[in-house]
Amino acid sequence: MPVSKVPAVFDHLMFGGGQTLSALVAQIAERTGVTAIAGGRHVTGGTHNALLSLGGMRYLELMAADPEGDSRATRSRLVRGLLRPRIIAWAIATRDLEATCDRARAAGYDPGPIEPLARQRPDGQRLAWRLAWQGAGVFSGIVPFLIDWQDCPHPATTAPAGCSLLSLRAEHPEPARAGRMLEALGVSLAVTAGREPALEATLATPRGRLVLR
Repeated sequence: MPVSKVPAVFDHLMFGGGQTLSALVAQIAERTGVTAIAGGRHVTGGTHNALLSLGGMRYLELMAADPEGDSRATRSRLVRGLLRPRIIAWAIATRDLEATCDRARAAGYDPGPIEPLARQRPDGQRLAWRLAWQGAGVFSGIVPFLIDWQDCPHPATTAPAGCSLLSLRAEHPEPARAGRMLEALGVSLAVTAGREPALEATLATPRGRLVLR
């Protein structure tokens, strides 16, 4: 079974569903030996998160519906619709979002509209970024969304360390189609045939290797 090295443009994994944020943090802490710290609330998305570093400028985002947030928001509904925790999506970083989107569209894949987002960390610092995301149907989480952190501090620099991302691979009922979308984004990722879409990440942790799907 092919295993991909981590794409150079990898930014973060989004993991969640089926649990409260505190339950997700406890579950991952038990499995890794590292406790994620609160990241803040996504006011327009109806979600909140906690983060832990995956080494360098990479991190794992634990996401859950915010009980005080907008339950009608797309991301809130997406997370609440999952019966169990899983990898929901992943992101690749770019310093020129418009140019990256233009290149992808010219190659046959539209990354979606550009959207400005922000959240306030528990320490009061406001983070602002932009992303291009097609929504819940980004080919079932196999194709990454694009993120530009602009001038704000990257979340990985303050997230608890101890884990690292060793590899990333994908499965999909239409691997060739998924592969073409990834190529349009300039992403090299192994995609094999599978009954259901799945992204698989292998992490090195203080408690040994951990595979997340």
